[in-house]
Amino acid sequence: MGQPRPRRYSRRRGNETGAERLILGAVGLIAALIGVAVAVRLTTGANGGLKPYGLHETLPEMVSSFGANARVVEIIVDDSGAYYQVIGSDHRLHIRDYAIVESEIEAGTQGYNRKTTNFVRAPTAAESHSAA
Repeated sequence: MGQPRPRRYSRRRGNETGAERLILGAVGLIAALIGVAVAVRLTTGANGGLKPYGLHETLPEMVSSFGANARVVEIIVDDSGAYYQVIGSDHRLHIRDYAIVESEIEAGTQGYNRKTTNFVRAPTAAESHSAA
């Protein structure tokens, strides 16, 4: 048949010298610290670490408040929250803003809270026309 393959010899994991283990441990620790720093930076952001309102939690509340037959004028969802303009069964324009707001708290430090604001008015002709 064929000739046998030559055997390859390699160091198996666990046979490292003390210096190699120290270097591998230091590299692993540095990578972990960088990962934690990146995660903290990404999660705290401009909202002080608060997760903004999303469509998945605000849309059911809007349907509950204004009904499934409410006509939508505008919906905006971004990293600061969700914003709705709907014409309800009362034929009024309901504007609801789910946002993260910043406020000054004790000792001059900044705090963040979730806040919902509501405003109601008569819709303009353009808003009535564009409502779906």
